[in-house]
Amino acid sequence: MVSVDIKGLKELERYLKNLPQEIRKKTEKALREEAYRIVLTAQTKCPDPEIREQIRTEVTSHGDNIEVSIYAPERARKYLEQAFNEHKNEVSPIIADAVDRALRKK
Repeated sequence: MVSVDIKGLKELERYLKNLPQEIRKKTEKALREEAYRIVLTAQTKCPDPEIREQIRTEVTSHGDNIEVSIYAPERARKYLEQAFNEHKNEVSPIIADAVDRALRKK
């Protein structure tokens, strides 16, 4: 009879089990950082302090979904568009396309 003992198998199983959660955390962090960059740039471009304060972002998780929202009054749209255009090459093409479509909606 041959017996094989694989060391580290429990650790590997635990790592593989936690991998989707780790990927999700890193994805959410990256989305949060990109949204924050766009908001910060839009705020910097906006000369009106009252409007500037209303430009904000929120990232929430719902089950397997990660939702990124950028809130701003309609008067801030041009600053968001300018900020997005400055940063769109830094974000994933899929995310960039979704943001671009949302900005074009009126």
